[in-house]
Amino acid sequence: LSSVFEIAHNLNLNVTVEGIETEAQSRIVYGMGALHGQGYLFGRPLPPGEALKASTQVVALPRCGKAG
Repeated sequence: LSSVFEIAHNLNLNVTVEGIETEAQSRIVYGMGALHGQGYLFGRPLPPGEALKASTQVVALPRCGKAG
């Protein structure tokens, strides 16, 4: 996984990590270089009709703890 972050950073790309379920996972991927993430920690899946109305579920990862 660290190779993915290294390649992305060398190409000046941002990495968004999906499937973050715990604060520990959030801290780990932030420590690896991910600045954005999504998953159950930040919000539950929405039905298709609701998802189109909602704002994005991708959040900036905090340095520690849960996003506000």
